[in-house]
Amino acid sequence: MKSLAPPASPPLLALPLLAALAALSACGNDPAAQMTPPPQEVTVAEVAHGALPLELEYTGRTAGSREVEVRARVSGILLERRYEEGRAVRQGDVLFRIDPDPFRAAAAQARAEANVTRAQLEQARRERDRILPLFEKQAVSQRQHETSSGAHHWICARVGKTNPIHFVVFVQ
Repeated sequence: MKSLAPPASPPLLALPLLAALAALSACGNDPAAQMTPPPQEVTVAEVAHGALPLELEYTGRTAGSREVEVRARVSGILLERRYEEGRAVRQGDVLFRIDPDPFRAAAAQARAEANVTRAQLEQARRERDRILPLFEKQAVSQRQHETSSGAHHWICARVGKTNPIHFVVFVQ
């Protein structure tokens, strides 16, 4: 097979070679001079003899000698905490404020129950005082006398148990 393209002439091939050579020669004579950075700026200080303050800083962890757990003695809805963590507290300091409404209701109920018991005592005393003279005249049976005396003694014991003096309720 025969090539149809004409052979390349030597002057045309030399032209790109000459252009590349000219570009390389224009880059400069000393390639090491172009690669070095400029000199760095430095600060100069004079050394002097003297005393310097010594400051030492360390990290550390501290712990208290005693750990104390603070808890309320009664249950209820906590409205306010009146102490600060880490602060000293003294005996008698108010540490918490608890919702007083349930305690007020319990105190009112205790007073009402004590009043009912006192009324029952008064009724038993009247019954006993009414039955005793009739028993002495033998107008009532031994059983009625014992029933009224027993009811009176039972109510007396109950009054001692539910006396409001035994309920110590402090509600602000």
